[in-house]
Amino acid sequence: MSMKFKKFKEVNSFRFLLLMVWLFLTIYLFVTMNSKIQLLTRSVSQRENEISLLLTKVSNLENSITKLTQDLSNKTQQISQLQEEIYQKDQEIEKQRIQIESLTLQVQSLNNQLSQTKGELTQTKEELEETTRLLNIAKLYEERVEEGINLSKAYILLGDYDETVNIVANITGISTPTTDQELWLRGKAIYDWLGLHYSYCSDKGFCIGENYCTQIQFFSPDELLYYSSQDVLCGDCDDKAQLFAGMMYASGVPHDKVRVECGIVPGGGHCWNAIYVNNQWYRIDPVCSNPASFVLEKFGLDFLLPATYPSNNYRNVDCFSSYETTCWYNPEGYHRV
Repeated sequence: MSMKFKKFKEVNSFRFLLLMVWLFLTIYLFVTMNSKIQLLTRSVSQRENEISLLLTKVSNLENSITKLTQDLSNKTQQISQLQEEIYQKDQEIEKQRIQIESLTLQVQSLNNQLSQTKGELTQTKEELEETTRLLNIAKLYEERVEEGINLSKAYILLGDYDETVNIVANITGISTPTTDQELWLRGKAIYDWLGLHYSYCSDKGFCIGENYCTQIQFFSPDELLYYSSQDVLCGDCDDKAQLFAGMMYASGVPHDKVRVECGIVPGGGHCWNAIYVNNQWYRIDPVCSNPASFVLEKFGLDFLLPATYPSNNYRNVDCFSSYETTCWYNPEGYHRV
């Protein structure tokens, strides 16, 4: 009984031991499996989270792709529009190129016309300059003729004696007379020079340039001495009166001491000079320095004696029986009596 029990007990102990081992193993396995399950659960949870994140990223990427696709579509449309615009611009550029070519041809044509116009303008300018030159000549000619035929304007010519100074310097010298006697003798020297060197002739022609000439009556002192168309020194009564006054001025005599007088003498109109000395005017007639040619020219067979210009006493130096003064002038102006 005791053996059976002991044997039974041993068997039970062994069973118990096995049970305990099995229980331990079961618990161990349970614990181990539970731990693994938890790890797996957490891993699954992480994977789920990662999957969720990935899904979110995928969704975002899909949205981005959708947006990019839309943007691409928009850009494609814009590119298409731009291509259309480029095509239109190309068409406009081609039109403008054609216009430029046309304008270039027009510019070339205008340049040719401009060159032609410049040539015509140059020719016109030259013609205008020539016309202006001729008009200036005509103006000078008109003014000069007016002064040469109008007694009231002859005084303008009387002040032109710049070159006359060169001749007078060898006759009287150049200085302003300080006394009446010096002034009187200055007049005698010029009167005698005219009698020897300046003969009588009728009115002469006057020219400006080569082709503009006319016959006039009054000349300036410079013209009477240097007039290129005359072979000899000669002039009529007004020429001698102009020259006497101009030579006196050129020698240094003031304008208010010598003047030209015009009026009537037996036989017609006449001009002479007057000198202011001794507080009065004395008549000086340059024609009377050598009247022979004057008489033959103007009065035929009449005869005039030459008048001597005295050195020491003041008196009229004339050769006509009477003188009637109607006007007088000096470079400052013309005056009627």
